[in-house]
Parts: sequence; structure tokens; C-alpha cells
Amino acid sequence: MLEGCGTGALVGTAGGAAAGAAIGAAAGDKNKHKQGAATGAAIGAGVGLIAGLFAGCTYADSLNKRYDQLRGKESDLNAQIQFAQGVNKDSIEYNNKLRAQVNANEENVAELAAKKTRNEATQSELEKERTTLTKTIQQAEQTSTNLQGAIAELKQFRSQRPAGSTANLDGEIAGLESQLAQLRGATQSLAAQRQRIE
Repeated sequence: MLEGCGTGALVGTAGGAAAGAAIGAAAGDKNKHKQGAATGAAIGAGVGLIAGLFAGCTYADSLNKRYDQLRGKESDLNAQIQFAQGVNKDSIEYNNKLRAQVNANEENVAELAAKKTRNEATQSELEKERTTLTKTIQQAEQTSTNLQGAIAELKQFRSQRPAGSTANLDGEIAGLESQLAQLRGATQSLAAQRQRIE
């Protein structure tokens, strides 16, 4: 079984809260009311907590469930295709959420980097952002490892099948490899953000 909820839940929650707060505050600003902005930030943070929690722990949990569904049918081509389709679906959803988190965090990192250049950033706020980014990167790297493992197992299964019999599975594997590349790209973006405030 893969690592499920745990520190990943906290990572996703923190990132989701920050993104949700920013979105909520922006919505409040449109109304030109400070109280509306604060309320919007609070509501947005709550929404972000839920979204972040998904990103933090559900991917590994979903992958575990996919493996459970495959158990006992590992030699069945159709079951392997269904497994790959499910993992593709989960990976797309995870990558969408991670990319949204990267984008939402960009403004905050840019502001902190500018403050750091002007010697106006406190060590506390820099360390808080670095810690959040580090945890998010670690969780994304673990997700990458889990996805890479699933791809390797699917390729191993494919190698034992007659040539030309796995066209549908080949397409799903290609999709998973594309998702893995996107996940690694988002992880690199997070690392670049952290580098800007180190």
C-alpha cells in the first residue's frame, strides 16, 4: 500500500488555504469593502482547505483503491486498462490542483522576494513560506514516485503480452507519462519559487 493521508494532508491544506484566501480576498476587493475582502478571504481559505486536503492525501488513497480493484485480476488486459484509465483520471485532477496552487502562490512569492531584496522581509515570514513550499515539493515528489511506480508496473505487464495486443493500454501509458512530465514540471516550478526566497 502507498503512503496515504498524513503530512501530505497538512501540506495540501496549507497551500489550499493560502490560495483560497487570496481568491476570497480578491472577490471582496471587487466590492471595494475592506470587510468584504476580509470575509471573502476567510471564506476562500475554507474552500482552499478542502481543495488542499484533496491534493494532500487523496491521490495516494485513490491509487491504493485502484490497486485494490486490480487485485486478483493482474493478468487481465481489460482490468489493467481500466486501472490505467483510473490512474490517468486521478493524475489529471491532481496536476490541475497542483498547477493552480503554483499559480496562486506566485504573487505571494514575488512580493516576498521583492521585500527580501529591499531587506524588508522578516526571517519569520520567509521561513514560513519556505517551509510550506518545501512540504508541498516533498508531497509532489512522493506523488511522482507513486505514479512512476504505477507506470513501471503497467509497462512490465505490457512486455509480457503478445505484440500488437496492447494498443489501448499503450495509449493510457503514454497519457500517464505525459501526466508524470507535467507533475515534474510543476514540482520544478515550486522549487524555483522556493529558490527566490532563500
